[in-house]
Amino acid sequence: MSGTTPKGLPYPDPADPISDGADAIRALAETFDGLTDIVTAGFFTPAAGWTISGGMFARLAFATVQVQIGLQYGGAAVSVPANGNLADTIVGTIAVGWRPAFNAALTACGGGPVVAARVTAAGSLAITAVAPGTVFDSNFGTTLGGVWPALSVVPKLAASAVAPLVVTK
Repeated sequence: MSGTTPKGLPYPDPADPISDGADAIRALAETFDGLTDIVTAGFFTPAAGWTISGGMFARLAFATVQVQIGLQYGGAAVSVPANGNLADTIVGTIAVGWRPAFNAALTACGGGPVVAARVTAAGSLAITAVAPGTVFDSNFGTTLGGVWPALSVVPKLAASAVAPLVVTK
C-alpha cells in the first residue's frame, strides 16, 4: 500500500514492508509535487528593443527549469564579427525563482540562425554568438531554449525537513 501526492507522485506508507525512510520520501515527493506546472508569463521580461514573438513557456519540474522564449529584435543593427562571437547582447531578465545558480546555456531551438545565449545567476539573459554572416537587425528573430538546475528549489527543500536518505543493505 502506498500514497500519492495530489499530482500523482508516489510515496510509500509507513506500513509498507520497505517503510524505513517513508516519511522522508513522502516529504520529498510533496516538495516536488507543486513544481511541475508550465507557465507562460511572469518568468521573463524582455529588454528594450526586444519583444516576445511566438510565445514563451517555462516549467519547473523536479529541480530543473526548462524555458523556451520566442524573441524579435527591433533595435539598431548589431555588427556581427566574422567569427560570430558577440559582445553580450542583453535580451532580457529571467525572474527570481527561475534563475540558475551559475551561468547556464541556451541555444536556438526554432527556425532561424544558429544562436548561443547565456543566463546568469543574476537573471541577465544575453545572446553571446550567432552564426557567421547573420544579419542582426530589426528583422532578426530567434527562439531560445535552455535547461538548468533550479536554484529556487534549494530553499524549498531545506524548509521541507527532508532528511538525507541513507540506503543500507
